[in-house]
Amino acid sequence: LTSDASALKKTLARAFLEGKIFIDNDTETNDYLSSICIPVLKQSKPAGSLCICHEEPDFFEGYLDMFEDIKNTVSMALDRIEDVTEKKTLKNELSESEDLFKTLADQMQSGLVMYKEKFIYANEAFQKMLGYTWDELKDLGAIDMIAGDFHEDMKQSISKGLSDANNRRFVELKAVKKTGEEFWIYAYAGSVRYK
Repeated sequence: LTSDASALKKTLARAFLEGKIFIDNDTETNDYLSSICIPVLKQSKPAGSLCICHEEPDFFEGYLDMFEDIKNTVSMALDRIEDVTEKKTLKNELSESEDLFKTLADQMQSGLVMYKEKFIYANEAFQKMLGYTWDELKDLGAIDMIAGDFHEDMKQSISKGLSDANNRRFVELKAVKKTGEEFWIYAYAGSVRYK
């Protein structure tokens, strides 16, 4: 382009600011006689402009629909790229959060479990405390680990915890190891949002 491209710059700016396609056939410079400026939108907001120039006058007349399709396709592609990038970022953050939880929970000296009707998670300390492996625990419920005299209290505690996310409490009860040996535990029970 020649150094005198101020008309083109104005058209580019209009396409960007107004989000509309502009065809300019009044561009009498040495290099081109017609131009089309296409806005590039991202999330329906201007992200840039694309300008195509041609040496023939009125070259872009009759092609407005095609360039409108190009504008929409480029905009959709940018939106998808952003969506994919955002999903990857969220997935990475979730993975980091899960890794952090697992690292902290597995290094705890106290038992830590998550359960609904069955166990969802049990750290190594809990497994060692009761003498079960994770493969054995995942098919059991919390009630299976509690001495018979405390079953009713445990059922009520589980029910409250599953129905009221704000229900947090300390409980003292007898647990039962895999060997059948009973022992006292002091546990903190609370609810968390999970799937």
